[in-house]
Amino acid sequence: MVSFQVLPTLFSPKENHFPIARRRIYGSDDISQLTVIEGSLIKCKAQGIPEPAVTWMKDGRPLVSGRDIAILHDGHFLQLRNIQVLDTGRYVCVAANVAGLSDRKYDLNVHVPPTITNSRKEVTVAKGSSASLKCFTDGTPAPAMSWFKNGHPLSLGAHQTLSNQGMVLHFVKAEIGDVGKYTCVASNKAGDVSKHFSLKVLGKCLPVG
Repeated sequence: MVSFQVLPTLFSPKENHFPIARRRIYGSDDISQLTVIEGSLIKCKAQGIPEPAVTWMKDGRPLVSGRDIAILHDGHFLQLRNIQVLDTGRYVCVAANVAGLSDRKYDLNVHVPPTITNSRKEVTVAKGSSASLKCFTDGTPAPAMSWFKNGHPLSLGAHQTLSNQGMVLHFVKAEIGDVGKYTCVASNKAGDVSKHFSLKVLGKCLPVG
């Protein structure tokens, strides 16, 4: 029979010659859950008599070495390069010899750090007019949004609302008290990013004399 062992451990660049990004690995003995931020080197150690041949599959299809995939050391390492969200899926390491075969499954999720698209950093409106601070973000998984005013967590007033999953802060009728420095923060498991805004509210001019 095949004696099969998979060691889902985190490899340090000091311990091998392959450039890898940090990743978190956790899960049961049956399926390992892999979370990848930039790149990954997955180890699949197989033992048996005679020595088993090791192959890899993704979502039921065989994998071969190419520009973005390298199968190294007789199949004991799978290296993913230039990793994309489309690389998310189930990877299976299969070890086989004349006595039989065994496999190990990995469910891989690719996490992409948040980014914020360009938008106006300075917004000036007249008192009583509406205003919006837009902080459109992208990332995988979808980022969680937080807002701050002058460095403190924002407490929404009766005339303030959040929309678009927290990406837009809207002032129904801007007040002088709304003037300040605002910051939006987008966070997910891969990282966080922030953007700063300045809101100015102009009061109405009153006649003199």
